Amino acid sequence: MFDPLNKNYIGTYDLERGLQGIRIYAGSDEPDLIIKHFSKGGVRLSFAEFCNIFVSKDAEYARIVNNRMREGHRVFSYETEAKLQDLIRLTIRAESMAENMRQRLSRSLDFDTHRAFSDMDLDKNGFITSDEFESMLRHHGISSTALDLKCLMEHFDKNGDGRVSYGEFVQEVRPQSPRKH
Repeated sequence: MFDPLNKNYIGTYDLERGLQGIRIYAGSDEPDLIIKHFSKGGVRLSFAEFCNIFVSKDAEYARIVNNRMREGHRVFSYETEAKLQDLIRLTIRAESMAENMRQRLSRSLDFDTHRAFSDMDLDKNGFITSDEFESMLRHHGISSTALDLKCLMEHFDKNGDGRVSYGEFVQEVRPQSPRKH
């Protein structure tokens, strides 16, 4: 649906067309925000990156989904398509809310990305680890599970080396859309 030319990646136009195919009409910058958020390169989504958005993080559920047979000529059953629509709408809404927060942070006079990064880099080695994210969350009264921390690291750690550099951190907290939210 999203990659009709079998390129093994999708761009903004492909994502928009695929969403329209399941009757989701996203705002003008929302498909671009999704790609910037979930893509390691920020320009297009690979098949694996696309799957990371929509396939469960739980290994057993992911296995079930990946081994599911197609139902006749339809790609999805009606029930599955409705659930996929809900999941995509939720993902778009979450990314729009995150972009709104990034825009507000960028306008805030008392927010400095360097200071925020430095405050979270407890051992001052130039990287934020999962343990340092956990410490920051705990300091602010937010409990987190191992899965929460794994997802947070996947979100920030664009190169997958198990730690978040200053560049990766800035890339995530800096506004992604030229449009003001």
